[in-house]
Amino acid sequence: MNQAQILRSHFWNYLRGYGNVTEPMFALRLYGNPKEFGVSLEVSFIERKKDETSLTKQNRVLQVSITDPVYYLAQINGVSQRFVGTEENRQYLTRQVKAGQIRKVLVKYDVDLAQATSIG
Repeated sequence: MNQAQILRSHFWNYLRGYGNVTEPMFALRLYGNPKEFGVSLEVSFIERKKDETSLTKQNRVLQVSITDPVYYLAQINGVSQRFVGTEENRQYLTRQVKAGQIRKVLVKYDVDLAQATSIG
């Protein structure tokens, strides 16, 4: 089997709107394994295309409150950690970004396709 035939969590597609490719945009990402899989919608930027303002713009996601099932994903000490979309977590992540403990925060929403039924 080649990579295109295997569901991998690092397969994604950025949905570029208006603006520069260095800016945060919506991205669709496949995730999971054969028994549990789906699509994740997130706000992110293309790392290899980033410029000096990309991180500042990305972390603006912390300026707006979110609620569960939307969640935050942040890397702390190289480990991705999921945070429920609460005001308490938004404030915590904001403080951590300002302190330099967290580099980037994503806002994500997962759509579980393993439980989907066919419409055919």
